[in-house]
Amino acid sequence: MRVEEANRIWASIERRAEKAEGAGALANLVELDDVNPIFDPASMVVFGRRGAGKTHTLLHLRRKVEDLEDVGVYVDMRKISSNAGIYDDDEIAFGTRATNMLVDVIGEVHEELYRLAVLGESELLSANLHRFGPALDKLAEAVTKVRVVGETTLQIETRSRTRDESSSGAEIEAGKTLGARAHSSRKSGRDAEFGTTETRSGRPKIYVHLGELDAALSAIVQALDGHKLWLLIDEWSAGVPYELQPVLADMLRRTFVSTPGIIVKIAAIEHRAKFITSADNVEYVGLELGSDTAETLSLDSRLVIGTNPRPAQTFIRHLLAEHFRSAAGQLAVEDVADPVALSFHANAFPLLVLASEGNPRDAINLVSKAARKARAEKVSADDVLSTAEDYFWNTKYKNVEGDRPLERMFEEFVNTSLERGLRTILFERSDKRRPLVDKLNDRRLIHLLRSGLRARNGGSLYDLYAVDFGSYAERIRLGQMRWENDGFANPMRFHLGDDTESWRQAVIRRRSS
Repeated sequence: MRVEEANRIWASIERRAEKAEGAGALANLVELDDVNPIFDPASMVVFGRRGAGKTHTLLHLRRKVEDLEDVGVYVDMRKISSNAGIYDDDEIAFGTRATNMLVDVIGEVHEELYRLAVLGESELLSANLHRFGPALDKLAEAVTKVRVVGETTLQIETRSRTRDESSSGAEIEAGKTLGARAHSSRKSGRDAEFGTTETRSGRPKIYVHLGELDAALSAIVQALDGHKLWLLIDEWSAGVPYELQPVLADMLRRTFVSTPGIIVKIAAIEHRAKFITSADNVEYVGLELGSDTAETLSLDSRLVIGTNPRPAQTFIRHLLAEHFRSAAGQLAVEDVADPVALSFHANAFPLLVLASEGNPRDAINLVSKAARKARAEKVSADDVLSTAEDYFWNTKYKNVEGDRPLERMFEEFVNTSLERGLRTILFERSDKRRPLVDKLNDRRLIHLLRSGLRARNGGSLYDLYAVDFGSYAERIRLGQMRWENDGFANPMRFHLGDDTESWRQAVIRRRSS
């Protein structure tokens, strides 16, 4: 395969896992060494920023589940929440909004299980349809009950009817003697009828009886003959309104999570997810992570480029190669043993990994743009740097442009970094501007490297961040800044030792107002 042809394939690789799945060409999952817990049969929450690979991982988990002859149901909460905005309607009672969302989740589960069973896509469900069908009916019945909420008026009505009957006549009898006989009669009476009419005024409200729902889910598990049902919930942060998240989590805890034989995996963005809240009449509302579920898994922390960049380089290399092969297979072109070596100069690919900050989606976007820039030539270090600079300012930064508080916060990070000559920044966890920092991290302008750092002599807790590579790329390309392995590229070496005051220079200072 020629370099030009390979670069055209790089430019066409899928950027969203669900789009590739829809085309039947989901690239093989490249597993990190310590991401394997997601495949364990225990309910858990998986955290990760946009592009960290949450959707890709859940879709591959579904494949593995099917290989084990278990049943996997994937639910995208964004598609559920697009239902006319009913979950954000403040005119609808809070509890009703949360219940509606639970009902819609169960509806998605019911629809998917019905499809697998009736269309024959699951041999297990099709073979047990005589048992599974009634269980599905129970599930549907448990969430389709409606009651009217409002005033009820009882009216008693009395209706009467008069009855009047009369008869008269004459008879002539001929015989030995002639005779005549006359007769008449009259009957009258009154009948009364009583009836009641019940009038209801209000609005229809769906309600879920958790006992009936629990029984329906247990019936479904029993029909699986020892196999498990995996509920894979994606886009929790994007699809579930923030204030409803603890309530929906609580409903899931009382139903799916508490049912033996059902495993729930939820993918969410950490700073935009709320799984638990306090309540007056109960201990808590929601899911207690690590108690109601197994330990959480953070894809971001696994993807951080640490002191040794080789693990990240190996992961990104395999990831890109799998996406390349998937795209090449759709185009029916020849396979390539090492597509990265075919398209990249030796010094260019390690630079691309640094520019991606270990984020899979950013790596895919960067390689696609760099390949288009290189055209018929191998991708060079200069191509990577100019691509990283363009991608940062024209794509990532556009997500905060015009939001002055976010722009000012990012400027503080950049200025502090340039003053130190190191891109590592410490931010105090109790600083009231932390929501702004969380947004910058979610949008990948800065990157959380470590949480909960504290100097040896005590004091405040800090989080360690790095400013995105792309914001420096142009300076590096022009020779105004040199990238060295001195803590600038490998910030995991950062320590808050008592014997040096240099760490204090990395702190974003609190504002007095």
